Amino acid sequence: MDRLTALLPWMDGHTVLLDVGTDHARLPMEAIKHTSIQKAYASDNKKGPLKVAKTRVIEARLENVITVLEGDGLAVLKDDVDVVTIAGLGGSLIQSMLLKDDLKNVDTLIIQPTNKVSSIRALTNLLPWMIVDEIITVDKAIPYISLLLKKGCMPMTDKEVLFGKALIARKDPAYRELLVQDLTFLNTLLSQIPDGKAPEKMRAKQTLIKEILDDWT
Repeated sequence: MDRLTALLPWMDGHTVLLDVGTDHARLPMEAIKHTSIQKAYASDNKKGPLKVAKTRVIEARLENVITVLEGDGLAVLKDDVDVVTIAGLGGSLIQSMLLKDDLKNVDTLIIQPTNKVSSIRALTNLLPWMIVDEIITVDKAIPYISLLLKKGCMPMTDKEVLFGKALIARKDPAYRELLVQDLTFLNTLLSQIPDGKAPEKMRAKQTLIKEILDDWT
């Protein structure tokens, strides 16, 4: 499945979208065509992709409902936006955006980081947001984890921050394969470290992955 179209079902029920790091504005255009979104802002901080985005929006005759904006992160957020998507940026960068910026009237966040997914989950212990769902999508042999956040309070344990409560419960075969790969990598690293010298966090992560995989068998 395409990693961006996998996000579309989470947009239904919302009307105004801000897509941060929009690149060529494909996600806002798909949202307008296939979901309840009636208006969208497509933002990026790079002039090249923004030029392409504006051209594509005009070619699709969507310039009356999609506004292309130049800006960093959530600095361009408007009061009428009720859902924000951030896909294709690193988890640590996304976390810093959400910690420093006012989310105004947004009640839903749809996030698909390129790495450090735990940085997004950790926000539930720092801000009044909770993760209500997570999915894994394999696009061109690359696994992408996407998270749906709503306003609320649901702190997560260390295990849930690292691996995702919803993903653990769903037992998706693609996620199991990803965990096996992580465990193999950890086992290789730990085998090269002298006894008693391995970082405790690394050992703890190894133990947690084994527990999850054992529970799935």
